[in-house]
Amino acid sequence: ELRYKNISKELIIFFNEVQIILSLCNFFKIKLFISSQTHLSLNLAADVVSKLLNFETINFQYSFAHTKSHSLVLLSNADNLLLFSNKFKNKFSNQNIFEPKIYEIGYIFKVSDELKEKSLKLRNLMKKNGSKLIISYFDEGVKFDKWKLSHKDQILGDLRKLLDFILKNNEFGLIVKPQFAFHKPSKIFKDKIFADAIKTGRYIEAIEGSYRNNILPFQTALASNLSIGYYFGGTACLESSLVDIPTLMLNPFNNKGDFDEVIDNNNILYKDIDEIIKILTKLKNNNEDVQKYKKFNNIISSSIFSDPINKINFEKIIAEKINAQTN
Repeated sequence: ELRYKNISKELIIFFNEVQIILSLCNFFKIKLFISSQTHLSLNLAADVVSKLLNFETINFQYSFAHTKSHSLVLLSNADNLLLFSNKFKNKFSNQNIFEPKIYEIGYIFKVSDELKEKSLKLRNLMKKNGSKLIISYFDEGVKFDKWKLSHKDQILGDLRKLLDFILKNNEFGLIVKPQFAFHKPSKIFKDKIFADAIKTGRYIEAIEGSYRNNILPFQTALASNLSIGYYFGGTACLESSLVDIPTLMLNPFNNKGDFDEVIDNNNILYKDIDEIIKILTKLKNNNEDVQKYKKFNNIISSSIFSDPINKINFEKIIAEKINAQTN
């Protein structure tokens, strides 16, 4: 009985969202609805409203979404799906439910001149404070729910070891790019090691905004010589690889993904932060060896994204859809 009460509550919330979207689209004369958050009920509300007001909807892929498990929350009812490549088609669509028009667009976010300037300033600051080899670290979100992979204990344990290494090796610097702005490590973790590291000037927490961190992985990766992230998320590592920064991926829970075969054959994944610390220790003697760790970059460009010949420009698609609505 409680289950059905919850369903009733969810339906009330959903139909309220439909009313909100309907009012907004009517008032602003919306011609096209674009989103990346396939799991939000607001997207489904927009799909319903689009049929009433006769406009198109678009969902674009922003997440690596490489895990073998197939989550229903990724499925989209949008008229158009903009994907990294057709390799992700079955993750975001199911022809038995709804078959959208699919475009291969590659990765939607780009490196702007402003982002390059900010990266250079960050890099110069780290170098000014003595960092000769700079590391970017991506946390994939800090979760306090014990069932989440990026649990606070996992993230804190890895950060402690990295910071201990940084404090003992003056030629290294560390930039942490949290997924969420309110997950500033020195604030959520009450550990003296963060204050000690900040004092050196070789540890920086790169954060902008109030909810999701507005700083893209692109920005800190470009300021770095090496990036470290987690395989169970992977999108931040993907961005790092796209700007050709050597990238290492932690896989402490032995997660499996759709591209395991090609990734396993190239020794890209490491079981824990201790293995990464060993790599950093070797780089201390010869930091030019960091170029060895670009294997993920090659996989991204050759096996995961669409062929540049088949790739369609995002802006061109949007312009065509809007023109079609206007005419």
